[in-house]
Amino acid sequence: MPIEFRCTNCEKLLRVPDETAGRQAKCPACDTVLAIPHASTSGPSLAPPQPASGEANPYQAPSLTNTQADRRTSAAGPFPTAPKIDPLAVIGRAWEIFKLKMSFVILVVVIGFGLQYLVSFAIAFGNIMLRAAMPGMGVYLASEIVYNLVVNVFNSWLWFGVILALLRMTRGEPTSVGDIFRGGRFLLRAIIATILLWLVSLLIVAPFVAPGGILMMVRGTNDTVATLVLGGGFLLAMIPLLYVSISILQYPFLIVDRDLDAIAAITLSWKLTAGNRWRLLALYFIAGLLAMGGVVVCCVPALITIPLAVLTSVVAYLTLTGQSSIESFARETAPPTA
Repeated sequence: MPIEFRCTNCEKLLRVPDETAGRQAKCPACDTVLAIPHASTSGPSLAPPQPASGEANPYQAPSLTNTQADRRTSAAGPFPTAPKIDPLAVIGRAWEIFKLKMSFVILVVVIGFGLQYLVSFAIAFGNIMLRAAMPGMGVYLASEIVYNLVVNVFNSWLWFGVILALLRMTRGEPTSVGDIFRGGRFLLRAIIATILLWLVSLLIVAPFVAPGGILMMVRGTNDTVATLVLGGGFLLAMIPLLYVSISILQYPFLIVDRDLDAIAAITLSWKLTAGNRWRLLALYFIAGLLAMGGVVVCCVPALITIPLAVLTSVVAYLTLTGQSSIESFARETAPPTA
């Protein structure tokens, strides 16, 4: 179990692996060098002090033994400014964590994504068989609705479980592969957030495609000008849609980590990503290329690049919220070199 103790200078609550007891560590907040106490002389009973203003830091990682008391349930109040992130540094940090916990990360991602694929394939195959046996527009529409509903709910359940497992792992908290299947308590909020995002996307896209749609109704669906206007509208809509998507992409992590409701998580994600949106875009673009590179090469490389890309998204959240992780514990508690 990780050792928790306070910096003697700034009183920051520090958490390090239990095998580092007796070694020295540098406080990440004030750079004070401290001796790590043994587990018997430390403990989670030391509650984090409240800031002088009386307002809690909503980005603070919850205590291992006091999670319920430390949860935030709204995005009200002032928030610390997120640091400017370096996409390559985030990927490097993810790689250091990946090397420490490679088997766990691969197992979590393979099980989570593998089950998503299998369920999606099984339901799609069932739809094909149903439509062949019962042709008709009514059956087609009903099967499409059921398919999208079941697949989205199932995928959200597993994705939030994957986030839970990887967040706990990166912070050195007790976790297991079974955490993949513990995303159920976030499911309703995930569904609400998904519906809200669909509505926002519709509101963004509608003004751009409306002129082309009107032209098609007036001049016919085969009209070249109407088709070009409609296609150009879709392309233009991608710019604000991409901007909004990057701005709110942290909401699943905030729901899991801060136990926020859907609206509070989306709102806080917007604040959290301010000043970092194009850096995040670059980060996800590089991570996507990394994942696709493994897919193109196939097999073994994909088993490394895809889990690493998923872990990168978790590390991006930790970086934005200023949270420490196991690779920093290992670095800070390493014995000094001569």
